[in-house]
Amino acid sequence: MRLTSYAAMLLLPASMLFAEDAPDYAKLLKGAKLTLADAMAQSLKEVKDGVVVAAEIEEEKGSVNASMDVATGKTLHEVGIDIKTGKVVENNAEKEDQSDLVAAAKITLTQAIESALKKVPGSAVAAKLELSKEKPVAEVIVFADGKLTAVDIDGVSGKETGTHDPKDDPKEGDEGKEGDGK
Repeated sequence: MRLTSYAAMLLLPASMLFAEDAPDYAKLLKGAKLTLADAMAQSLKEVKDGVVVAAEIEEEKGSVNASMDVATGKTLHEVGIDIKTGKVVENNAEKEDQSDLVAAAKITLTQAIESALKKVPGSAVAAKLELSKEKPVAEVIVFADGKLTAVDIDGVSGKETGTHDPKDDPKEGDEGKEGDGK
């Protein structure tokens, strides 16, 4: 699945994005030269003064890419990086204002990944920033030992607030549900 729009990504429960019919991450990550965080850093070289608001590892057209949504002002750039070669495979822009989210978040998605991996060691395969009840939160999906774990991170302090199975994420309309604190 390609991240065609950050707004579209937020409309889907994480269970649809990450758990049901989840890719074979062990296979996708084999031979990767870049982590998701590395690819995010590279995307910021492509989009100056940008802020990554969503990222995921996916297979597309036979290659394994990290697809990032990078916000700049009222524009959202879709940047794809092949994680096995490091090549930029996509860089498109569309009008989409994420400035409220960017202003509210006091941590980067990279910092959220670092916090998540301290709680659940493994490989980050997806991450997103969003506003929940007007507060910034990040969710990082970590692949470890053949399973996925969602780690919730406070978007201001950068502290882990809970973990859960991504397929147990709240459905649309249940926003703001706290993690279970595992």
